[in-house]
Amino acid sequence: MPELESLSGDYSGRLRFAQLNSDDYPEVAERHGVMGLPTTKFFCEGREVSEIVGYLPTPRLKAEIDRIISQHRVCLDQSSPLKK
Repeated sequence: MPELESLSGDYSGRLRFAQLNSDDYPEVAERHGVMGLPTTKFFCEGREVSEIVGYLPTPRLKAEIDRIISQHRVCLDQSSPLKK
């Protein structure tokens, strides 16, 4: 998703972005309850904390990511820093 690629630099050191092709790994998509594409899942300490289903233009996607980060601040503050 180009929108996430363009935003990944804005969140360097705070979020890790990864992409999975659900056609190649349908068992992973099923395990995580992916019902529509694109689906963006957010995890903290290995637990899913939120998701975005469907396309959002970059400004709305950024606003939604910021909202999710602010809602899960406690988990993020207690987790280990990301390593590059």
